[in-house]
Order: sequence, then C-alpha cells, then structure tokens
Amino acid sequence: MADGPSLLPVAATLLALAGIRTGETVVDVGCGSGWLTHPAAAAAGADGEVYGVDPSLTALAEGRARRPSGVRWVCAQAARLPLATGIADKVLNGPALHLLPDVRAMFAEQARVLSGWGRVAASAWGAFAAGPEEAAFAEALAAYGADPATYAARLVAGGTPRPGADLPALLREAGLRVVHETTDEVTVRLPDAAAYAAWRLGFAHPTTSAANVVAFVAAALGPEPVAVPAVVHSATASPQI
Repeated sequence: MADGPSLLPVAATLLALAGIRTGETVVDVGCGSGWLTHPAAAAAGADGEVYGVDPSLTALAEGRARRPSGVRWVCAQAARLPLATGIADKVLNGPALHLLPDVRAMFAEQARVLSGWGRVAASAWGAFAAGPEEAAFAEALAAYGADPATYAARLVAGGTPRPGADLPALLREAGLRVVHETTDEVTVRLPDAAAYAAWRLGFAHPTTSAANVVAFVAAALGPEPVAVPAVVHSATASPQI
C-alpha cells in the first residue's frame, strides 16, 4: 500500500473502539494486506486467533509475507464468511466499505459470526474537505465526461447509496445494538497528487479514463505530497442480548 493513503489515525481509533483483549478471536473483514490485521494479532496475543479475510489473493499474499505466522488468511467475500456461527469476539471493518456491493448483507453476516458478547467495529468515509485537491479531481472528472458526485464517499445497501453517516443505522438494520458512534476529522496523507487521484477514483467504478484523470490531477497539483482533511464515521455494535 506504498502508494495508498496513510491511515494510521483511522486504524488507531478503530482498534481502540474494538478493544481487543488477549486470547480473543478477531475477524478483520476486507483486510487487504493487513494494516489492521497485524496490530489486531499483536493485541490478541499468542492465545488469540485472528482471521484476515479478503477476496484478493494478492493482498492476502502481501499480508502473509509481512507476518508469516499468527494470522489465518482467508480468501472470501465479505457477505459470505467461511466461518462458524458465533466464533468471533471482535470483527473489524476498515474504511473500505464504499468498495462493497452491499454493506447490509455484510453486516448481517458479521452478526452471524459474532459471539453473544462480541463486538463489531467499523469505519466509513464521510465528506472530503473542499480544497485544491478536491477541486482538481472534480475538474479532471468533468474534463473527461464524468459526474464528480459519483465519486462521493458513500455506502451501498441493497443497491441504494447511503452516506457514511448512516453507518450506525446500517448496523442496526443488521440486528445489532450500536454501543458507540463517533465522527472524527482526520488528515489523509498520500505521497503525491497522482496517488491521491488514483485513490479517489476507487470510490466508484470509473466512468472515464483513470489514467487521464490521474495525469490531469498530477499536472494541476505537481509532485509534492498531498494532505487532505476528511471526515471518518466510526461505530461499534453488539448482538441484541
């Protein structure tokens, strides 16, 4: 993830909300190369059991290479976890929920694998602050015939776009009881404008030439590192018992 955003503040908040304890079973859904999975494994300790779940074999291989032992890497879709009912003490969801086709189905599956006293911890992007980066990105999309609104940070539930602020409501719809919710301002840092444009394109299926948009934004902003203020919505939820 060298060319992706630095998400350490988001990870710290999410792990604190999860409250992983020694010996617990943790499932990191959409784990990627393990930016949450590895610290979760450290928190669960040798007596814990940690699963990193992702549909990308490449990402899982990267995660396994970074931490050869202590994590079970599982290739699976978020809405169909090959895990036993009630197995998990904690389930983690990093701020990649906008990439999923149906977060409602995903949370219902997480409710199934949670133990009676378990906890889901999830984060979702909210708005990005207006500034030169967002302006250049919107201008690039418009120049190549795409609607900038398509690339807003949002969740999809049952085919319906929902704002990131709906995260607690979507957890409740899955039959979970929301224990805590918070909205935080963070600074997303990327190595350069090209990396920023490529990352922002991931908030929707590109309707235009990704390479052209990246080149446009890179030319507009130059080669310097990018730091963009953004909002992150986070929530924890447990079974209704």
